[in-house]
Amino acid sequence: MTVTVQTNIHQVIPAVLQYEVQAMYESIESRSAMSHFNAGAFEILKTGFNQYMDAKASTNPKSLHHVYEWNMVGAPQGRLFKLKKRNTATGFTIHPSFVQSRRVVPINPRLREPNPVTGKSVKRSYIFRNKALVMETGTPVVIKPIRAKKLAYATDRTISGIAFTSKSMVVENPGGKLVTYSFSKAFQMYFSSGMGTKYLKSSGYLNNPGRVWEKTGYMIPASLRNAKISAKFNPSMVAAAAKTNAAQSLRVVYGSIG
Repeated sequence: MTVTVQTNIHQVIPAVLQYEVQAMYESIESRSAMSHFNAGAFEILKTGFNQYMDAKASTNPKSLHHVYEWNMVGAPQGRLFKLKKRNTATGFTIHPSFVQSRRVVPINPRLREPNPVTGKSVKRSYIFRNKALVMETGTPVVIKPIRAKKLAYATDRTISGIAFTSKSMVVENPGGKLVTYSFSKAFQMYFSSGMGTKYLKSSGYLNNPGRVWEKTGYMIPASLRNAKISAKFNPSMVAAAAKTNAAQSLRVVYGSIG
């Protein structure tokens, strides 16, 4: 007696393998997966660089005070710089930019004291909006009186330590010579030395693509898990299921970024 057994194993196994391969692609190499990964990686790299700069500025205020608000050197809320991500065909690049200052320039303590001759003192200053950019590039600054008839400035050439002028003044090295391109050097040092990559690795973020793939791999469609003997599978249906499940896994692992 001959017993004939019908099975669809020759359809189920290729379909499951197709799902796993498609799930790997959608979880790691697809445009959506790379977009999610790059967005998250940029945020972590940005955090690492910001922390590095805050620490470096706190210990080197003379060279990096210009990229922070007045009297806020090393403070996160005082940063006058930010990083931007620019997408490329193979990933992304990071570019720094400067933020305009919003705080009034502090008045020299000498100028706050009443002038021994006139009895007047300086009570009003101005906002140096492009403080970070101008000082970073060492661009000379021209200062001239706008609302007042004369400018008051501190100097060691007078007995009172204060001098006045109705003419324009040129400041050759605003911020001091140490600040010129000091931020640019710190930016280059951080990323070219591998410090950024090391910070990214230590965060555990590089495990995320594998986590997405693992989650997606466990989400094998019920049509495959509970296949009947007579079941048949459409390759496009399997691919669509992998793409849908990977999108769900991407949201779980990366959140709303991407």
